[in-house]
Amino acid sequence: MIEKLLSQYPTAKLQEEPPQNNKKYQWFFDENNKVYLGIQRQDLTNDTEVLLACLFEKWEPAESLVPARNLSILQKGWYSLLHDGQVNEVVGEIHHLRFIHIELLNSELSAIDIEEACTGFFNQTIQMVWLTDTSLVLIEKDSSDSIQLEDVIAFSKILEGDFYVKAKFYLGKWRSFSEVKEVTNFFQREYQLFQRLLREFGKQSYFTFERVVPYLMINQLPKDFIKMLKEEYQSVIEDPELLHTAQVYIENNMNTSLTAKKMFMHRNSLLYRIDKFTEKTGLDLKQYESAWIIYFLSLLSK
Repeated sequence: MIEKLLSQYPTAKLQEEPPQNNKKYQWFFDENNKVYLGIQRQDLTNDTEVLLACLFEKWEPAESLVPARNLSILQKGWYSLLHDGQVNEVVGEIHHLRFIHIELLNSELSAIDIEEACTGFFNQTIQMVWLTDTSLVLIEKDSSDSIQLEDVIAFSKILEGDFYVKAKFYLGKWRSFSEVKEVTNFFQREYQLFQRLLREFGKQSYFTFERVVPYLMINQLPKDFIKMLKEEYQSVIEDPELLHTAQVYIENNMNTSLTAKKMFMHRNSLLYRIDKFTEKTGLDLKQYESAWIIYFLSLLSK
């Protein structure tokens, strides 16, 4: 299908990364092949555009999705910086920042309610900027008391439990900047990565760069290799409790005492499960090479 469209529209573009704002092209996302198809608007008739929207997901760059929320002067300053690279003095120092991206799935709360929930929970000086009606970003400037993943998870549970709001989060990386354009480019890369993760790993609620790298690597593996892995270790994939034990053990640096504490079990019970896992798979959990295979298996089983 894609090949035929490319031959039909010689000026069309095909790429894996989310495109930047370009008014000349109408973009579509091919879910099966995970690629973006851009066709010049002047080449599209209304009927053709409707047909393509039925075949693919019609996609608009984030820059064109100006939020309907009423932004404060400070928020407008940040919005211009993040999307257009335009500096406003109201933003202040921008030498050291981190972005925490949030996507609301079913919120009927007002912007003020969401902002009050954020500031009330995190209890520190963070700036919130609405990107669309359902997307916002928290901006941190002080890394000495930064928000941790555990904080984000706790906040998510409060949103869902108290306000019936489901949300997904990407906890960005701290970064130092020497030029304004670096801030804009870095934010755009993180935002585009988050949007990709939302599409490809919709079951996950919390993302960090370190956590998503294995998922992205799995997506690049040949399908026949993934099939072979699943067949080779089918016995543990079908035993989610045992596989989860192995994953938690690896995530806690093969520390038996810490893993047992995290899983609320006796140390001897944990050792029994680890021995059982090794017996079933032939993989030594204490070996780095085996740890990679086990971690991939835990991700494939989700």
